Amino acid sequence: MPHCAPSYAAILSLSIIASLGAPSRDDENNIPQSASHHPYHKAGLAALHSLSSKRLQLYAFYVSLRVNASELYGVTNSTAFRMQHDGEVDVRATYCLLAPCYLLGLLDDENDNDDTHGLDTRKCETKKNSNLLTVMAITRHIASCQTFEGGFGAEPQNEAHGGYTFCALAALRILNS
Repeated sequence: MPHCAPSYAAILSLSIIASLGAPSRDDENNIPQSASHHPYHKAGLAALHSLSSKRLQLYAFYVSLRVNASELYGVTNSTAFRMQHDGEVDVRATYCLLAPCYLLGLLDDENDNDDTHGLDTRKCETKKNSNLLTVMAITRHIASCQTFEGGFGAEPQNEAHGGYTFCALAALRILNS
């Protein structure tokens, strides 16, 4: 069963490996150098190819995890994410989804996600684009999870927790909110 947490870990791991296939720079002169001499160069190129070939499939999966949080929590114009289909909804899911999307360039305004995979984008209130993963409603949902002491809970009205606070702040930073 597809799940955000192992997808998050796999994409971050592959991104680290993919960096081994990227050209390095001469630190003194800032000149690009070939990385082909690196022992893990082929593995890095394979990881880079794997990530590139799955971008739009991952986008479709992540968009399918969207939830109208207005119905769940009563927060107006609020969008949250599930960890898996029929799974829990919390800010951890939002972070575990946004971090890989950021690394894969799926949050860019100019990204090539013109194929909306049959989704109705007319109902989507966006910042400046039609990317379903950067709508302001996501920021609204994260903000609704903030507690009176300044931390963030898993859901609105939950007690603040260090792990959820990290996830909320990191997700807001990724969204530049």
